[in-house]
Amino acid sequence: MAKILSIGQAVYREANSIQISEPDDWGWFYRSEDGDMLVIQVHKNIWGKWVRTIPYHVLPNPQIDVTDLKVEHRNDLPYSVKARIVSKDRNNKKAKSAPVLFKRISLDRFSHLESKESVENAYLEPESGYRPTLFFFMLGGTGSGKTCWLTALSTGTIQDKIFSQRHIHYFDQSPETIVAPDGTKPETIIFHPFFLSKKRNKKDMRAVVFIVDISGEIGNYKRRDPQFEILRDSIGELASGLFVVRSEKWLLGQKIIQNDPSEFIILDLLQRDNDLDEDKFCYILTCADKIKDMLEKGEDIRLDLAPDSPIFTQTDCTAKQMYENMAIASDLMKRRDGTIGNSPCFAVSCCSNTGKKDDKTGREFLDFDAAYNADLPIVYMLQRLVKTR
Repeated sequence: MAKILSIGQAVYREANSIQISEPDDWGWFYRSEDGDMLVIQVHKNIWGKWVRTIPYHVLPNPQIDVTDLKVEHRNDLPYSVKARIVSKDRNNKKAKSAPVLFKRISLDRFSHLESKESVENAYLEPESGYRPTLFFFMLGGTGSGKTCWLTALSTGTIQDKIFSQRHIHYFDQSPETIVAPDGTKPETIIFHPFFLSKKRNKKDMRAVVFIVDISGEIGNYKRRDPQFEILRDSIGELASGLFVVRSEKWLLGQKIIQNDPSEFIILDLLQRDNDLDEDKFCYILTCADKIKDMLEKGEDIRLDLAPDSPIFTQTDCTAKQMYENMAIASDLMKRRDGTIGNSPCFAVSCCSNTGKKDDKTGREFLDFDAAYNADLPIVYMLQRLVKTR
């Protein structure tokens, strides 16, 4: 059974852990250009009208207040809060502001911040809490290709293929050619939402699935490091599945930036009673295009592959093509790592080099429109979720 958070359970990041925030903990934050801060809560009164309260225990003596409150809601929970800001100083004749948008925060997290200047550490994930929510975590060492794979998923070419699958939607879209993206910053967790529905209609979203991108620098942690234990526990408590991302350098036994953190986290999770069986892990071999280039150049990379192998051509997500890619990728990866077991494996290409560089930074432009098979892992895992629900 897939693990799932119910409506009303929003999430936020705290170091290497994911915390849950219930509606009573939801606040709405605003900071003016003058530095004045205001935190409000909103709820419906007995006449069904949205009204504000000020949690003075969280932010005492605010110098500003609100008027003309407007609240949009999802499943009867506040989703968007706008209001005009007014000064409490009677001597301040400044007119009401234009309507401003408030940020949703965890009141408990906000009250414990060492500095209110870092309020972004209390932000709740925008799409969380309004629909049943599931999580796929991503693990992989620095440079394994996690960020590039996620970028490929957000391009129009790959999204068209994902959208062709019933139930699956993804809204944010990136341009096809961009400067090589930065990797996930150390001790950072980033949420990437996908939406599931019964109809191909944005208004009919039934669940949100977050792919949780975790910085590869967690490989610096030792097995008994408290930060590792916090991360492992969050994964064990929330994960409906895990993507384990590895590059062609790993496959070829070449030197990589640092040890892959996936190894000991996976072993710990499998050894614990948390319902994470082998079939809930999905292994992704990135940079298939680089392997193809090596084969075409006649390099001795000791792989039983030809440049015309099916893993080097785009598929249409048919069952036959998907399982053909899985079979070849599984053989390659399991020869390299016997602990993978019966988990599904896919070989993907996320982008290609353009030969052009940014004049200011010198960083190379990558063509993500040239990605192929990047859709297979997410389609496979989301299809399994739909079937198991």
